[in-house]
Amino acid sequence: QLPPVLATPAEKEYFANGKAYAFNTSEWESWNFRPVILHQVIRQNDNEFSSVLNSIREGYTTSIQYLNSKSAKSPLKDTITIVSRNREANAINLQKVGSLTGDWKLYNSQVSGQINDQDKPVPDKLKLKEGALVVFTANSADNTYFNGTSAIVTHLDHDHIKVRIANFSEEITVYPFTWTIYDYRLVKEDNHRKLKKVQIGEYQQLPIKLGYAITIHKSQGQTYNAANIVPAGWAPGLLYVALSRVRNINQLHLLNKIEPQMVNADPNVIDFYKHLQQYK
Repeated sequence: QLPPVLATPAEKEYFANGKAYAFNTSEWESWNFRPVILHQVIRQNDNEFSSVLNSIREGYTTSIQYLNSKSAKSPLKDTITIVSRNREANAINLQKVGSLTGDWKLYNSQVSGQINDQDKPVPDKLKLKEGALVVFTANSADNTYFNGTSAIVTHLDHDHIKVRIANFSEEITVYPFTWTIYDYRLVKEDNHRKLKKVQIGEYQQLPIKLGYAITIHKSQGQTYNAANIVPAGWAPGLLYVALSRVRNINQLHLLNKIEPQMVNADPNVIDFYKHLQQYK
């Protein structure tokens, strides 16, 4: 979907010279994978919309008119806004929660080890009010919520909160969630420099973020019942990821029209797709 983010010095050194994608590395070649092509689309249930999304993913602009004309005409109420910059998402979230009545309550994370900010799945300091719209960032062990599920905060306690999910009759109690955080270190083995995965700590916090707005990067892997989208294409794959978070085109509203220059596909990815054609 989106290009890998090279955050640490070790990653930037190891994946230098245009080898950020796994399929461009010598390790990938050494494994001699036999690709299996998956054709069934799970998230979208509209064949035409699925076809349009694939064309955007592959860098074609022929479907722009369809997207601009068929998407919802007016902003969708009580749903998330997808933007491309953190500052935009933060501003929308704080403005929306600030407009609610009632007092703020602050929830602080618990951190063990040395964890970089970009490795933290939710904020260190989470400010909430009753009535706030939130979105889950993890899957619960009992399947009561999933990554991307939206909910309304109904009660704030000192170590937990209660929320109500749409179409779910009962309140759900949400406790802090613990993530195991890993990093990759550049080490020398057998006269070769290798990246080694090591556990660097644990991060504990409520598994939610304010759900009025989210960046395209952080929306990866999530599915929303509906979304208002600010389309962008300053990085490869941005537009495709934003549009494909919903199941049907009538579940999205474009806050700006899509322009041809926003359809941005990485040539390295396109070449990889072409290489896979032989396995069809």
